[in-house]
Amino acid sequence: MGFGKDNITERYKMVRICFNDDLEIRRSEILDVNIGRWRRLSPPPYVLGFRWKSTCVNGSIYWVEVIPRHKLLALNLHTEEWRDLTLPQGTLGTSCQVANLENRLALAATYFSNHHWNVKIWCMHVPQDEAWSVIYTIRLFPSEHRYDGVFPLWFWARPVAVSKQGNLFFHDNCKRLFKYYPETDVVHCVHRDICVISPFVEDLVPLGRLDSVPDMMRTYGLQHLDHVPFSSRISNFFRRMEFPSSLIPTAFVTLAIIQFGSLLSRV
Repeated sequence: MGFGKDNITERYKMVRICFNDDLEIRRSEILDVNIGRWRRLSPPPYVLGFRWKSTCVNGSIYWVEVIPRHKLLALNLHTEEWRDLTLPQGTLGTSCQVANLENRLALAATYFSNHHWNVKIWCMHVPQDEAWSVIYTIRLFPSEHRYDGVFPLWFWARPVAVSKQGNLFFHDNCKRLFKYYPETDVVHCVHRDICVISPFVEDLVPLGRLDSVPDMMRTYGLQHLDHVPFSSRISNFFRRMEFPSSLIPTAFVTLAIIQFGSLLSRV
């Protein structure tokens, strides 16, 4: 259900919520990876959609739901207390996604307007003030646009990262990665059939076998670049992070990408 870092103790925690067949909450638990044992957590004030994605920003995990209720729920990983936040005023459409965008809480809503799919992205600069501001309004494509021959009944988009030049990367539920140029208001599809696991979160599991690298563990993170020299695309595209093998928490890849070679030739 959720994973993140306690900013006070700098410990990593995982949250899970168990439901019965009637989607009633049966048990809420939290795991401190330094202890390695699940323990009881006070249940959330209402049932969360078990399919909704979560994100961690500045020591809190967030979930959003617009159908059937308009709710933004946060769990402080240090105090382990739940709280409701105010959603922004305006069109939220039928699908919203929360994301960590440059260490700020972001909310992306997809909606119809003038027979086109659109995505509007809000950002909460100071969570204590619960003040939202619109940072992107992007017109995507006609509503009758086909996705590999299928008309989707449900569509969402989620921001991933902002490049040094200020261009926005975002992906959708049709496994496509887009790049938006705010200065020209142009959207390019960078790659199709791509799997984005999560925008910058930490993970507990090393990528690769420990017995093959006894002295260190190596993971790789995606570095978004607008212009990468051909001779060094691979080396510049990935940055290597090394940690002692005795440490369990390791930095997770910013994105898990299928067929990344094709992406490198297009970005």
